[in-house]
Amino acid sequence: MKRLSLTGYGLHRHLKVAFALMMIIPCLVCAYLATSYLHLSSLALLMVITITISLLGLSLIRGRLKSFLRIATGAKAIAEGDLTVQVKAEGDDETTQLANSLHQIRRRLSEDMMELQEKSVTLVRAYKEIKDSHAKLTELNREKSNLIATISHELRSPLTSINGYAKVILDGDTGRINDTQKQFLTIVADSADRMSRLVDNLLDLSRLESGKVRMEMGNVRIEDIVLKVEQNFGREIGEKEIRLRNDFSDELPPVYADPNRIEAVVGNLLANAIKFTPSGGRITVQAKNGDNKVKVSVIDTGIGIPREEQPRIFDQFYRVENFFNGGTVGSGLGLSIAKSIVERHGGTIGVKSEPGKGSIFTFSLRKGSD
Repeated sequence: MKRLSLTGYGLHRHLKVAFALMMIIPCLVCAYLATSYLHLSSLALLMVITITISLLGLSLIRGRLKSFLRIATGAKAIAEGDLTVQVKAEGDDETTQLANSLHQIRRRLSEDMMELQEKSVTLVRAYKEIKDSHAKLTELNREKSNLIATISHELRSPLTSINGYAKVILDGDTGRINDTQKQFLTIVADSADRMSRLVDNLLDLSRLESGKVRMEMGNVRIEDIVLKVEQNFGREIGEKEIRLRNDFSDELPPVYADPNRIEAVVGNLLANAIKFTPSGGRITVQAKNGDNKVKVSVIDTGIGIPREEQPRIFDQFYRVENFFNGGTVGSGLGLSIAKSIVERHGGTIGVKSEPGKGSIFTFSLRKGSD
């Protein structure tokens, strides 16, 4: 434990000056009285009494000042971060209470510092573990993307062949087929088409995750993209008698985007809205001018998404357990791809939904230049 020193403090020098004054002033007073009023014997007695009182007073003052100096030294050391200094004192006067209070503060600070050091060691260890885990997950994700890309490439060619040959037979180019054969071949062709779309989605996702997708960025009109995509769903919208409405802000600025990629995003959101909206429902596509971005929303009156499912709706391969729609399912990749595309554009995408009332999917894109 560090010992406190009075050296170097101005109060210590002041104490020496006070001691000298308390010795000199009584002597001067006695000398004056001797020359004026008192006999020598009385003078001597007066001087002895005066000096004795002065020494006693000085002793008391000096002890009190030394206590204050000790406290000041301890407070300065603690303020500078030295928590090993000892300022504890014995007694029951105010100075002792102050010293003991400072000692308690030092002790508590020391205990808190030890606890913080232990927690900091724990945090550093946890940070290292998280960092190592993140590195492993990044590597595993990279390997997963490479595996998906490899498998998808290997599947593409045989699927194309299966689909092509099935359609050749269905068209009668190889001879007549009966109704049962036609039914089975139609199932084969549809399944091959569905598998081909899944493979294409897997390849797109793999390229987006690896950053290998080249964005052809430029200033485009979001309303033109929306109208173009809607034309591709004319048959589905007509079959379900869905009322489709567009709501575009006046003087909507262009967005800075890759039009083909944004078509894929709008197409996915619109396809989902059509799929999960009952016949006779409504779908509205909005495009609103924001502060620095244009916000696009696809609003439907469909079955909605449970609240507990919404945080995971954009995860890869995640599909909502849907009891409203008789088993309508997908690959679970469309929204994940849409999210990746929007984020590559520097935007965001999210959902608000309530079961039985519908869903609102909204994404944002940076404004372009007029």
